[in-house]
Amino acid sequence: MIHDDGLAVRVLEPLSAHTAWRTGGRCAAFVTVHRRDALKTLLRDCSAVDWKWTLVGATTRTVIRDGGVKGVVFRLGTDFAKIERVEEDVWQVGAAVPVPAIVAATTAAGFTGLESLAHIPGSVGASLLLDDGWNELAEQVQHFQRNAERSAPLEEISGRKRFFLGATLRLKRDDPKAIRKRLAKVLDPRESQPPHSWYERPTKFKIRQIISSVQLPQVRLRRVEIPIQAPEMLVNLGGGTSEDMALLHKSATERVKKARGIELDSCVRWLGIRIAQQSGVSQRAKTKEPKIW
Repeated sequence: MIHDDGLAVRVLEPLSAHTAWRTGGRCAAFVTVHRRDALKTLLRDCSAVDWKWTLVGATTRTVIRDGGVKGVVFRLGTDFAKIERVEEDVWQVGAAVPVPAIVAATTAAGFTGLESLAHIPGSVGASLLLDDGWNELAEQVQHFQRNAERSAPLEEISGRKRFFLGATLRLKRDDPKAIRKRLAKVLDPRESQPPHSWYERPTKFKIRQIISSVQLPQVRLRRVEIPIQAPEMLVNLGGGTSEDMALLHKSATERVKKARGIELDSCVRWLGIRIAQQSGVSQRAKTKEPKIW
């Protein structure tokens, strides 16, 4: 590992060592940006050698494919993982902070507003991009766009080549007991949908009940399993591949549709190169597809 001016660089790094689902082939370099001023340096250097760059967060909603990712993959580090209360009711939170961490910090201090986001498993940066509920709380969002750091209200930010660095939140005080009660309700699967799922939440039924009703829990494909405690998820038992996860995920949705007539949409994103694309040979042609059910 190379440390240089706020950048921790790992060359030809397997991404499976850095992702939530423990999948992913190599990238040219995996970089953790620890200092704010080093971010522009990294992106400038990538541009100078015409290398593609990809930002990843906690990857709780992204599966990295087995063929890896071209170019540089980077993650925001120390300077972007801070929570600060800058005024009486104003909080500054970095994009690399896990959403449960900012919820816990503000709740402990007696501030309300973030309870509905408590079930989000990933980082603040990804949640700002993907989840509803931030517009009324975030007075300003710090983002990187067109080679410069900028700040604007969340609803005014647009453009594909941009990503979030942090947010300035204005929250209200409330009775701590009332906050904890609302928080417990959001996180209780008996009261609401499970906190995280590989599937979009259906409108009429609870996802956990749907999957359990068609005997999917504990179904396994090689080293990937549908866990009995949380059948709306997949678990990599160690050594499982993204191709196995994709196949088991697809097979689960097909079984639910056949048995219950319910179409489940996936909410997982896939990033990187398939092994079959990399080799030019169909994966199914090389190995006989296992029987799952």
